[in-house]
This record gives sequence, structure tokens and C-alpha cells, in this order.
Amino acid sequence: MENNKKIQKNKNTDELDVMVTETSHDSETMKKTRAVPNISPPASPEKSVPLDKTMVNTPISSPEKKIEPSPKSADKKTATSATTRQRPVRPAREIKKDNPAKTHIPNKLVEEERKNGGLLFGIAKALIYIIAVITISGILSYFGIIYANDIFAFVKEEKIAEIEIDENTTVSELADLLHSAELIEHPGVFKFYTWYRHRNNEQPIEFKPGVYSVSSQLNYDMMLSAFKKKSNGRTIVTLTFKEGLTVDETIKIFTDAGVGTREGFIEAINNYEYDYRFVKELDNWQDIPGRKYRLEGYLYPDTYDFYTDSDESFIISKLLSNFNQKFEEEYYDRCAALGYSVDDIINLASIIEKEGYLQEDLEVISSVFHNRLDRWENPYLQSDATIQYSFAQRKKEITLDDLEIDSPYNTYLYKGLPPSAIANPGLESILAALYPASTDYYYFVTRINGAAVFSRTLGEHNNAKLKIKNESATRALALPEQSDEVLAETDNIIG
Repeated sequence: MENNKKIQKNKNTDELDVMVTETSHDSETMKKTRAVPNISPPASPEKSVPLDKTMVNTPISSPEKKIEPSPKSADKKTATSATTRQRPVRPAREIKKDNPAKTHIPNKLVEEERKNGGLLFGIAKALIYIIAVITISGILSYFGIIYANDIFAFVKEEKIAEIEIDENTTVSELADLLHSAELIEHPGVFKFYTWYRHRNNEQPIEFKPGVYSVSSQLNYDMMLSAFKKKSNGRTIVTLTFKEGLTVDETIKIFTDAGVGTREGFIEAINNYEYDYRFVKELDNWQDIPGRKYRLEGYLYPDTYDFYTDSDESFIISKLLSNFNQKFEEEYYDRCAALGYSVDDIINLASIIEKEGYLQEDLEVISSVFHNRLDRWENPYLQSDATIQYSFAQRKKEITLDDLEIDSPYNTYLYKGLPPSAIANPGLESILAALYPASTDYYYFVTRINGAAVFSRTLGEHNNAKLKIKNESATRALALPEQSDEVLAETDNIIG
């Protein structure tokens, strides 16, 4: 019984000491509070005290009475209690507000400085880009001229040297021999050019052994022809066909080189069966009034090697094979999307080939023809080039009388496309026919320098023709010896 009272007394004393600590400012009292042990009564089933309420210096307050500390004592408690909170620090933005004059003006200066710096940096980048483009263009132009001069021998000092080769000499070895003899300057270009020109050959290039006297003023093709005379007793010739040649002009190149006969080529072009999709689509070509050749437009222009004794059908198949490789599968889908057959697109591409001089004009010229075919109620192409196809020999100038010729190739009299292509176009013209520019032009006329001038209306077109004719007349007066050639340059007039 006494023990229980003692324990209760200590408990009351402990509670009193803690309460004094919260209200008293005396340091001795604080020391006393820290010194009083927190004696907990023995644990019993009836009265168990949670562990978190037996920690040292944890105040035990009565639920009936709560002592509110005064403001001063609260400050002291904050300074002395073990569980005190630190004084809150004013945010940096509040401090800046104390003196806005010292903060706002420098920020404006910094912002202006950044803007000016960014502008100067942008100008510097633009200047560097422009300088880089000009430099790169100059370098490419320089090397382009150097390489072209070496390939085509435009301006080269004449030098003759003897070159000896054997039957096993390769193109690479020949290039090194020509370079060592100072007949060519760039053997690597010679190797690449030879590979590119003869990439479609079925047989590798073979040279006839011997000693040859070669001039530096020969172009690459002529040099190669000088060495490869015969292979296994068969004569090989290298022939180049430019873009825009007709079937008749192509046949003449073959026969002049001693390859095949005109009759044999016409038979191969019109009647021989070739296993190509675009040829099979021409089964009804003879039903088209005025069409002369089945394969006009499909004899792909390039450089080829041929045996002089090859069959005409084999030779034509070689040209068609090249066309087949160039005309990719997606182009068939594009033709269908445009609402044209492959033959229509090749037909249109051949007109673009004959009408256009500069590659950058081809797609716009194509747009003129597409606009006339698709948008006009009376779709007359009015192309002088199609009339030229009617003549056995090309004329220097189309006259008003020529515009009245009753020929299905006279697109001033007959609507739509002519019966067939009027030449064998290159890939650029084919792509222009497949993917014309988006314009509202219906007319164009060619300037003296080959550039086309496009117009939307007939009035604009007539003014452009008059201006160009005046330019041609002025130039003809200045260069009388070239007057015929100058006047002929205005030949390509649409409308």
C-alpha cells in the first residue's frame, strides 16, 4: 500500500515538474526538469502504457487542463526545446521586391543583350552557310570542269604516245598505262566512266594485244575503241545514242557502223516478240492510224557495245532491256493513277524531250501539256515538234503553211496525243511526264538561251513571243553569220 502511494506521488511530482518546465524561465528549473527521471510503474494487465508515451522528456499533459503558453514563453520554448522549429526564411523573390530598381533594369539589359547576341549569332550562321555553299559549289564546278575536260577532251594539249597491251590487260591496267603516258589525268575517272558506260554489256570488255599510237585529244570512248578491235574473231563497236533520236536516226547509226540492215531492224522493231510488259501492252499498235513504228520511244538512249555480226532482234532487245531496267514497277502504277497508259506517258515524254532544252524546265513544260490534255475542252497540244516528226528531214523553222499539213502528228489540227512517240526520251523527260509540276500554265515559248517562258493566257503568250522575236532579230543583226541558227532557236513555240 505504501509503495503504491509512493509511486503515485512520484508520478504527480513528475507531471508537476514537466508542467513547470513549460511555463518557467528559470534555468535551474530547466536543469531540474532534465534531471527528474521518468519512472514508469510496473506493467500490469490492467494498466499498460504505450511505448511512445514513456520516452524521456515527453510531456504528459492532463486531458482536462491544457496550458496555453504566452507569446514570450512560446518564443523561449522555440529557442530551448529539443523539438523546436527553425525560423522561416523569406523567399528570394520577396527580397528582390524590396528594391525593384536594382533588379528589374539589369534583367532588361540582360534580355536585350541575349536578343542582340542571338541575332548576331543567327547572322553569323547564315553568313557561314552562304560562304560554305558558295565554296562547295565552286569546288564542285571546278572539279566538274576538270573531269569533263578529261573525259571529253574539250581543251587538251596534244600529245601522242605509244601504249602496249596484251590479251589479259584489264580496264584498270589500261587506265594506269594511259595515265603514265600523260594521255589522261584521272585514271580513277576513266575506270568509273568505262564501267558506267558498259554496265549493261553481257560480255566483259576485251582488248586486242599490240602496240597503239594514241593521242591525248581523243575522248574516253574513242580511246577504248582504239584498243578493243576484235574478240574471238568478232568485231566490237561502241555506239552512243543521244536522247531525242528517232527510230530512223537510230537505225542509221547502226547501219553506218556496219551493224545490221535497215530492213532487219524494222522487222525486229515492228514484229519480233519481246518478253517485256510494256511491249505486250502494244499488241494493238497497228490499229492506231498513222503510227509508223511499234517501238518508237522505247529504244533507250545510252552507250552500248555490239558485235557487228549480231542479229538485229538481239540488238533491239538490248536497248529494250535497258528501258525495262529504268522504267521501274512503281511507274506503271503512276501511269494508272494519272489515267494514262505507259505508251501515252512515253508519247508525252518524247514531246517534252524535243521541246525542252534545260532540265529545270522539263517538269513545267510537262505541266503545260497535262493542263491542256486534262483541263481544256479542246485539248490541242499545238507542238511544233510533233509536226517536225512528219517530215523526212527536220526543218529549221516551222511556217504557217506547215501548220495546215493534214497529218495525225499535226497537233494544231488533231486533238490529244499524236499516234506514237516522236523520239526516244531519256529518263529525265520520262519522270517529268510522270510527275509534272503543279501550275496553271497553258503556253510557253523558248528564249535564245534555251530557257522557256511560260504564260497563263494567250495575251501573255503573244507578248512573250514578240519580245523573244525582237531579241532574236537584235542578235541576228549583231551576229549575221549566225542569223539562221539564231532565228531557228525560237522554233519551240506552244500555242
